Amino acid sequence: MLAVLDELKANDSRIEFVAIGPGIGRLADALRKRQIPLHDWSLNDLSEVRRPADEIENSLCLLIKSIKPDLVHANSLAMGRLLGRFASRLQLPTSAHLRDIIKLSAAAIADLNRNQKLVAVSEATRSFHVGQGLNENRLAVVHNGIDLDQFQPRSPTGWLHADLGLNRESVLIACIGQIGLRKGQDTLAAATPDIVKHVPTAHFLLIGERTSRKAESIEFEQTIRHRFDEAGLADHLHVLGNREDIAEILGEIDLLVHPANQEPFGRVLLEATAAGVPIVATNVGGTSVATTATSVATAVTATAGTTVTTTVVTRYDSNHNVVGSPTTTTDTDTTSTAAVGTVVTTTNTTTTTITGGTTTVVVGGVTTTISNGVLTIVQASTTVGAGSATVVTTTTVTGNLASGSTANTTTSNVGGTVATTT
Repeated sequence: MLAVLDELKANDSRIEFVAIGPGIGRLADALRKRQIPLHDWSLNDLSEVRRPADEIENSLCLLIKSIKPDLVHANSLAMGRLLGRFASRLQLPTSAHLRDIIKLSAAAIADLNRNQKLVAVSEATRSFHVGQGLNENRLAVVHNGIDLDQFQPRSPTGWLHADLGLNRESVLIACIGQIGLRKGQDTLAAATPDIVKHVPTAHFLLIGERTSRKAESIEFEQTIRHRFDEAGLADHLHVLGNREDIAEILGEIDLLVHPANQEPFGRVLLEATAAGVPIVATNVGGTSVATTATSVATAVTATAGTTVTTTVVTRYDSNHNVVGSPTTTTDTDTTSTAAVGTVVTTTNTTTTTITGGTTTVVVGGVTTTISNGVLTIVQASTTVGAGSATVVTTTTVTGNLASGSTANTTTSNVGGTVATTT
């Protein structure tokens, strides 16, 4: 939601935002940082006891009417259901975001269907809810997005190893997400003894926090820690809690494991993909959106600890390098400038070395897959005068190309007269 707010605020001055929600917490802080007005409202009373249903509906309905918005959007399935109950009283377009794959009662389906528009984060989420009775004509799919300026491959500096008191040879395996039964962190915890047998330097980062106060959720979190203690691996578990520097962390880890039992989308999988981090993820719900987008992602069966173990272990070669991941990247820029009317040439060269497995790079709309070799991309842009341009992208491979792939040169027209170089 915050990413959408940032994008719209930056690109459409006609839109003004007003938020309704609890006045304290990280979301409230983020909204205030963006100078978005926040009306303090909660499902609970001052004693943190949930208010009666009629009181909740009436107070929220009156608050929305007092704000006089043009559109009301509920940012979760639960709030979408609540909004649907009194949507007809608002005489405004209403919408709701569906980020959960859960069974719903007939009453919940009816409430949600009273909204004019419903947005699912994946086709898996949409199909699941249509199968339960949601109006398919009102339900669209809009995938979660990520900021590619923020999430991109980074050369590791070792700062995370230093923060954890580990040497640089330690292999960092991260599990990122809300701690809860559906995220399946216990599956990874059960697999860790066997993983450490094969990769003794493996250390596991548990990033995220438990938000549920239910007894089963508290017990679930305790079980994760207990399994490490029981296996004598307490010093291999690093609980980092909620972090705001995920992009930086992804640049330091060796592998992301996402062992979810159910996952509507899995945005962290896209973030890891953009950062060039190898992934082992369970093939559930919407995870295929990300795991099929990169050759360094492997999908495994949910809840199968032995499968997770085998897949994680086979991600490493004999030197404990992550198979298929870029291990060396160099970037060289050369620019010559001159007055208007003369030639201006810019050259950018990027070289990536692959230690094992395969990786895929898309250049100029053409996909090149490389195995055990070196991939060099040279981008040259020459401008002559005003409006004339030549853009040449050359891909050169030293090593083994995967079957069906080719080294290639592409040329695209940016404007004016174009010369083709191959």
